[in-house]
Amino acid sequence: MERTKWVDRKFSFDIPEGWLLNILTRLEGTIVRLKSLTTTLSDAQLSEKPNGEWSIKEHIGHLLDLEEIHLGRIYDFIDRKAILSAADMSNQ
Repeated sequence: MERTKWVDRKFSFDIPEGWLLNILTRLEGTIVRLKSLTTTLSDAQLSEKPNGEWSIKEHIGHLLDLEEIHLGRIYDFIDRKAILSAADMSNQ
């Protein structure tokens, strides 16, 4: 099965309001789940780049880098902005 590239994905924003707490709870648990999944792995395993793709460390680092954008977008919603903060598609 070939995965759809992130930039090619289509998202639906018709999630019922009642799901907000579920989504926030899932996001809050990300660190705990990552730790649970990676705590027994060696540095070599965490650094391995299968098929030249990103390593586990690189994926986790990318999530951390994106946190600033996520928080900015949350504030965009709170401020009722018509356009959310832009993503850095160059990954800089």
